[in-house]
Amino acid sequence: MDHKFYTDHYVKGPIEEMTPALNRREMDRHILNLVASEICRDVGEIKTFLKSTFTGRTLWNTEMTDADYDKVIEETIALSVKWGLIEKTAKDRLIPTPLGKNTAAKGIALETAVFFLEFLNNADPRNVSDFEILMLLAMSHDAIPVYIPLRRSERGQGGYLYELKQAIHGSIEETKPVFQSVWKISGMLSQEKERAVKKALMMNRWISNAETKEIEESYEVFSGAIKRVGEDFSWLAETLASLAKEIRWDPSAIVRIEKLSQRLIYGVTEKGLALSKIRLRGLGRTYINRMIVEGYDTPEAVAELPLTELERVLPKHLAERLYRHFHREYQKQENTIDQKTEAGIREVDDSGRTDGPVDPTWLDSPAAPPVPSQDTPLTTAPLPAPMTRLTPPGIPSFPRPLAEIRQNEILISALRSSLAGAKDLRALVIDPPALLIDERQMLLFYRGIHIALPVMSFRLFILLAKKPKVVITRGEIYDHLWPERQGKNELDRPYERQITDHKWKILNSIRKGVAGHMDIDLSGIKDLIFTRPRIGYMLYLNQEDVFLFE
Repeated sequence: MDHKFYTDHYVKGPIEEMTPALNRREMDRHILNLVASEICRDVGEIKTFLKSTFTGRTLWNTEMTDADYDKVIEETIALSVKWGLIEKTAKDRLIPTPLGKNTAAKGIALETAVFFLEFLNNADPRNVSDFEILMLLAMSHDAIPVYIPLRRSERGQGGYLYELKQAIHGSIEETKPVFQSVWKISGMLSQEKERAVKKALMMNRWISNAETKEIEESYEVFSGAIKRVGEDFSWLAETLASLAKEIRWDPSAIVRIEKLSQRLIYGVTEKGLALSKIRLRGLGRTYINRMIVEGYDTPEAVAELPLTELERVLPKHLAERLYRHFHREYQKQENTIDQKTEAGIREVDDSGRTDGPVDPTWLDSPAAPPVPSQDTPLTTAPLPAPMTRLTPPGIPSFPRPLAEIRQNEILISALRSSLAGAKDLRALVIDPPALLIDERQMLLFYRGIHIALPVMSFRLFILLAKKPKVVITRGEIYDHLWPERQGKNELDRPYERQITDHKWKILNSIRKGVAGHMDIDLSGIKDLIFTRPRIGYMLYLNQEDVFLFE
């Protein structure tokens, strides 16, 4: 990233079209926020404020009448008063309660707050289990957008509803309202319900000592996506604990929910929570569980271990790093892989999957590829294989300079016909561009190296490549990747995380493709696709660095 780009794009660039930011389906949040922040103190002020917003003036004024405003405001206020979030005086003044301010600060929907409060008011805090809490979180309104795939084969009576029955069969939890509501609740679509059950079951395994690869295979979800669900559930668990404090729930039960919130982030058992606080790169759930099996379940116990014992339990470079964490006098140099990680390279997870920002402990697994020692001189690296002539007889010979190829239709045609058999573009182009894409043949070359992408990821990448250094809005991406959903409301659109997943698949595929090419700088890959939060995505390359066959 450089200052010239920001100046050209944000200061000198064209002003982007303004789009309404407020969501009508989240109007209960907006109303509660206005009261909690004491910006509005009665119904009239709320109505005036909402109608005065940019969304109100440009969108809602065509969709809503005064009666519609009155109805949604009155219903929200009535529900908030009923559950103690707002107090209403004799003169109809609205006063936020501590519980209401807490709910607004957490950013959850009113429906979620009511769902949580109803549970807290009726459950026995001494008899609440982790699985019960996970099922509660999964069934909440704010958990619906936490996307994971649900394939056709996973649906129906033989799917996750059956697995849930098996999990609670014969236990005292079988009669708990949270589990009973799975079959009785009518406000969720059947697929939403099955997806909620899948998320609860998956998170229950995530916070156990189950292997990451085993969880991936059981639920057909990559570890990066599992981790993201854990982070979202952690926020919901933290919110539940916060509401429990406000209504003065049992302190020991609150502590348990808070611990559950932390465990969901790291994917560890309750014993593993202490080790997860070490915050050491590479010490993920796989190795934390291994340490616990060996009986080393506290930082104090680990600190007393000699280096030889750590090396017996953990890979050597991780053992040295962990030993150095507790013994600052140990100064042995870190290996090459540490330097790469510090340079900002995003690695794959401990199961060998590459699906977004994932657990870096795979670097320390026995299955990880060997890493050259820092002491190995670069001159000993094997030389690349000689370039072979890939062009058919009768076609002009390659390689040639890109500028020459660009100016000659015959050379362009010859280049395109030779791309399908090329693994290294440098056999055809002396100075390959940063990015060459053939849309028709679905071929992508990054810094001259052929990169294979899934179809949907390729379609996203080519959309960005057609307008480098221009932010492509989420709406444009939705309509391009899922044209059949155009015109449908936002709830029917794919969840935002699906786009993010494709972004990480692109970047991880590029990293994997160029691995071993010592002449390619890996550190720039992480900034190749720039995310503008809530707006869209941009390919961070100059126009002249992109060569596109359409």
